[in-house]
Amino acid sequence: MHTVSRGEQEKNAISRSPGEYYSPWRAATTTLLLALAAVVSLLLPALAQGSSEDDRILAMPGQPNDVAFDMYGGYITVDEQAGRALFYWFQEADQTAVKDPDDAAPLVLWLNGGPGCSSIGGGALEELGAFRVHKDGERLLLNEYAWNKAHDAYTFLVKWFERFPKYKYRDFYIAGESYGGHYVPQLSQLVYRRNIGVDKPIINFKGFMVGNGLTDDRTDMIGMFEYWWHHGLISDETLARGLKVCPGTSLIHASPECKEVWDVATKEQGNIDGYSIYTPPCEKGNPYARIFERSRRQVGGWSMEYEGLTFVTVRGAGHEVPLHRPEQALFLFKQFLQGEPMPAEAKNASLIQLPSEKAHSY
Repeated sequence: MHTVSRGEQEKNAISRSPGEYYSPWRAATTTLLLALAAVVSLLLPALAQGSSEDDRILAMPGQPNDVAFDMYGGYITVDEQAGRALFYWFQEADQTAVKDPDDAAPLVLWLNGGPGCSSIGGGALEELGAFRVHKDGERLLLNEYAWNKAHDAYTFLVKWFERFPKYKYRDFYIAGESYGGHYVPQLSQLVYRRNIGVDKPIINFKGFMVGNGLTDDRTDMIGMFEYWWHHGLISDETLARGLKVCPGTSLIHASPECKEVWDVATKEQGNIDGYSIYTPPCEKGNPYARIFERSRRQVGGWSMEYEGLTFVTVRGAGHEVPLHRPEQALFLFKQFLQGEPMPAEAKNASLIQLPSEKAHSY
């Protein structure tokens, strides 16, 4: 599930005529993607100073020739006394997808979860960044569905905009997944509060997105047994037992009875990938893996809109939605930036007309 939030005043910030169609990769690749990783070193403060040109990446090892965007990478010091800095990889908008050079592409900060998962190795190189690593491990491939077509983090943003002043006042979004359910909303709240009373804030915050976000153990346990049962992963008996002995329970502080039925459920699920239950343990040579690939043109999921908050599901996706369903994830991202609802009916994989309903499938 992806949770997206935007300020009420921004809902109609971008409009379009009824019946108009959008190509999802054409719209969403005109964003600026900023991936952030935490690094601690006593040597970093001296490295963290400089201009944006000092951070320019001329080329990546194994990079393809047809790259139509600039990249930057480097360290931003957030605590000189402690010797703490954050490393970033910045990918500008793909110029082949820019219709109007005068249009300012929004800036998106991506944070992976874990805790400890790399926003660069995971997010930027496996999910939504401009490149994917070739299976030979020596080359980079352009990603068709790239998304560029707390206090330390806030300090990083302030100093990053000082290094890249031309991006001040751009529409700014924060996105993340998994354990990012903690720090994406927290950083968003901090930026929002710091902007109160500022006529023209440098960090022009517009909203945030969280995919399969962690909140707290008790909340995340709600519906767990029902989910397993609906996907055929546990028996009727285990479902009934789980609902009886684990109602609103934190697994960390669960009763012995709850832990016992949890162990039974784990054994019944067998050798599956908990992050993607439809992915066979060994895809190569398994003919059943193709069944799930053929489902790309069917109804894709479901969404529900509240005031300023939207819940979205993506059918067939695992825990890391952009990894398993990159096209659908890119379209979801594009709709969010446009301030538009999810579609009711897909005409084909790339052209989708929007409905007027508040709750709908897609």
